[in-house]
Amino acid sequence: MWCNPSRCNGLPTSALSSRQNSRLAFVELIRPSSTEMSDRWPQPSLAQPSLAQPNLVEPLSPAAVLQRERCLLGLANATRILLRHSNLSAAFPRSLEHLRAALSIDRLYLCEHVQSSGLSPNPASLAGEHEAHKYGEHGHGEHGHGEHGHGEHGHGEHAQDEYRHGELRFTLKFEALGKGAIAHEHRWQDCSYEQTGLGRWRSAFEARQSIGGVLEEFPVTEQAQLRRYQVKSALMVPIVLSETELWGYIGCEACQQARVWSTHEHSTLVALADNFSSAIRRQRRDEQIQHQAFHDLLTGLPNRMLFNHRLPLAIAHARRTQEPVAVMFLDLDRFKQINDTLGHEYGDQLLIQATRRLQTCLREEDILARWGGDEFTLCLPNLQSSDDVVKICQRLLATLREPFEIEDQCLEISGSIGIAIYPQDGSEVSALLRNADTALYRVKEEGRDHYQFFRTEMNSLASKHQSWTTALRRALVQSSDSDSARFDQELQLHYQPQVRLSDGCNYGLEAFLRWQHPEQGLLTATEFLPQAKQAGLMVELGEWVIQSVCEQLQIWQSANIALESVSLNLSEQQFQSSAVMATLGRSFNPTCRIKLALELDESTLRQDLSYTQSVLKKLNHLGIEIVLHQFGAGQIGVEALAQLPLRRLKLDRRLIEGMQAPSPEALDEGACRQRTVISALLGLGQCLSLPVVAQGVESAEQLEVLRSLHCPEVQGNFISPLLPAADIAEYLLRV
Repeated sequence: MWCNPSRCNGLPTSALSSRQNSRLAFVELIRPSSTEMSDRWPQPSLAQPSLAQPNLVEPLSPAAVLQRERCLLGLANATRILLRHSNLSAAFPRSLEHLRAALSIDRLYLCEHVQSSGLSPNPASLAGEHEAHKYGEHGHGEHGHGEHGHGEHGHGEHAQDEYRHGELRFTLKFEALGKGAIAHEHRWQDCSYEQTGLGRWRSAFEARQSIGGVLEEFPVTEQAQLRRYQVKSALMVPIVLSETELWGYIGCEACQQARVWSTHEHSTLVALADNFSSAIRRQRRDEQIQHQAFHDLLTGLPNRMLFNHRLPLAIAHARRTQEPVAVMFLDLDRFKQINDTLGHEYGDQLLIQATRRLQTCLREEDILARWGGDEFTLCLPNLQSSDDVVKICQRLLATLREPFEIEDQCLEISGSIGIAIYPQDGSEVSALLRNADTALYRVKEEGRDHYQFFRTEMNSLASKHQSWTTALRRALVQSSDSDSARFDQELQLHYQPQVRLSDGCNYGLEAFLRWQHPEQGLLTATEFLPQAKQAGLMVELGEWVIQSVCEQLQIWQSANIALESVSLNLSEQQFQSSAVMATLGRSFNPTCRIKLALELDESTLRQDLSYTQSVLKKLNHLGIEIVLHQFGAGQIGVEALAQLPLRRLKLDRRLIEGMQAPSPEALDEGACRQRTVISALLGLGQCLSLPVVAQGVESAEQLEVLRSLHCPEVQGNFISPLLPAADIAEYLLRV
């Protein structure tokens, strides 16, 4: 209970008599009592403190009914604002003002908690750095700013106090004011509960309890704080985000005359606190999704997409200020060897530690991004001379030379850096990236562990890349020649079977591109696609793969090969190419019994959802199936998944790597988490009525785990290695 029973706005004394013996001398905390609640009063949740409820058998007075209607209407308007506005900085003050006006409250405000992590300047020095928003009849829509020289008590001895270590503090974020109400903002900025004499409030909030009453019922130390702002009655409700996180609290105050808070007013404030909690959690989820879309999941750095967005902005700024900008590629030397010999867990930890070291060497305005694998890109703006770049490069290389301690291993690597300077090495983004990449390859040729500025004579290295590009173009033309025998073609397609575990059926295949290089031998796609992408050959390669797969489908159908589908992977560039889409329309025969499936990454599908939906619908109309590749990478939401016409989900192979034996006692914490994630993704696929394929199955242990998790379909070298098209028929007959 939170006020004297004889003054509870008509509440019967019998409803509160069971607690009178333990009542505090002043104001008491609001505690739920299960014996005092009926079915009309739901049990309070974690974020919903409760108070002793009235005897519901007794009918409400007309005034109480009217008050209840005002509370409900004000809460509905405040909630509607939260739902309409994704920007909580705009939604919160408007919601507070709507509810304040509906309840005729003099002051309604919102405070947020902050955790002090150590010694800091006294609050007076920080007051001017915080900002609170005022809304209401008195200064509606204005922004209040703190003033230097006013601490949490205004003036006095506490203005010289330092923060306590690990202390929970509160800061006024927003307040809605009625006529005559004095704003809190100049005082309640980064305040300590203990130093302001409000330690009892903190204890109540941490116990998920509300505090309320008229001024005389509060302890003397709290009365002093309330009188400073003419408060005659106050009611505070905590905002709880989880069992372990208390975000802050909502407070309402009567300043004109003392006011006994009714059950309806308290319940309304509790509901608003719960709605605020939901809005804060929703915004956090949205921010997390946004962050994951533009940042590398392993290192937390900006990814290639975000770097490609920021670099043109930096160049545009440099063009206006006439200042040079450095664009750099940085590779970790010997990383692949460590990753291959010790495993991906060591490789991942090495990347994380290397990232942290690199960040310590950069200025605040510099941009460090993970380009892919062990390759990073950097943008250094606001340079005065090339000496600035040299100093940063020296720091970067020096920090990478220091040994890395990872578990029981001491690992040593180095770095290679290629540098291009705007505007002397190029005025466009593509030219700068290309020249920085050329300088990087020159460093690698000269022994690594160094940096190089781009020079025009480095074009000899570029000519080597050009020779590869020329050879790849020749291979593409030769393989596209209808007169060329299939076994003489340099570009080849190999296929890997996909198995349904329920019946052991080889229901489908995935096509993989290979290049039989005249000098280098058989190359995988990862070994030559970077050159193809740089040379602008991705679209042509995609067209050749599609046409070749469609021709092979007709051959297998004529031979009565029992297959349901054959899939191929399309890159983002290929998916967005009208030429590739046209090739699909020309090459695929909708009457073919064996279906064609396109595997698309999450990053490709989420680029432009409306465009993606329209293209996928056209493909479905042609009879082409869509498979989500790298499912579980976290780049696409469940809502988007439900909107896309997908046929299958293919798990990200990184989820399968390193999978342990299924024996529960043999599992470590990481393996348990890995299994939980896979199980959740399989469950999501089942909810969406989409079969899930686990790719990259390399061992019997991995297959056994997937069976235990009821994974419906698998693919990997343990099931079957990649096979040429000529061997597929024999393989299917044999199994």
